[in-house]
Amino acid sequence: RFALGAVMTMGLVMGEREKVVIDQMRHAATQGTELVRRMMAFARQQDLTPDSVDPATLCDSVAGLVDHTLGGKVQVEWECPQGAMNLFVDRGQLELALMNLIINARDAMPDGGTIKVAIAAEEAKGGRKPMVRLSVTDTGTGIPEDVLERVTEPFFTTKEAGKGTGLGLSMVAGFAHQSGGEIRIDSAVGRGTTIELLLPATEAAPADPAA
Repeated sequence: RFALGAVMTMGLVMGEREKVVIDQMRHAATQGTELVRRMMAFARQQDLTPDSVDPATLCDSVAGLVDHTLGGKVQVEWECPQGAMNLFVDRGQLELALMNLIINARDAMPDGGTIKVAIAAEEAKGGRKPMVRLSVTDTGTGIPEDVLERVTEPFFTTKEAGKGTGLGLSMVAGFAHQSGGEIRIDSAVGRGTTIELLLPATEAAPADPAA
């Protein structure tokens, strides 16, 4: 798409109207590329490389990635204790999933608010393997009850036209299930939304970060 844009503008003297048209075409190409990438990722199971992930370092890295996208009206509270049970997941995919949930929470609070991210050990019951609960809670508009069961369906979105592909939550749910966990959603109009990911845990120490 970038090569096409360069060829289209090379050697041309354009007015403001022509520049606007070219910029719109570039933007459309970028959106189309991103949509195709997400569709391909959803259509196939991703290759995951699970490893021990320390909750505290996970939150530090994601905080650095999302801080500049939140604006001045939205604050994030982090509860990510160090020394607790570690997650056993693909770190890169988990970071993407957590970023997606935080950005969705931001979009649900157009007038501002607080997002709470918490990670804690989940009590093992009925012989179940140890799990870690990662939750993202917002104080936003909430999800109507009649669509709550559909929000993880591919291409279903409650956002305005042009503001969402409907693939974000479906990809988060797919990641949780492929990792051996599950997703839970609790929401009500006017109360906000809490999304929980239950993910496998491990007592193994995290691998040393790459240089």
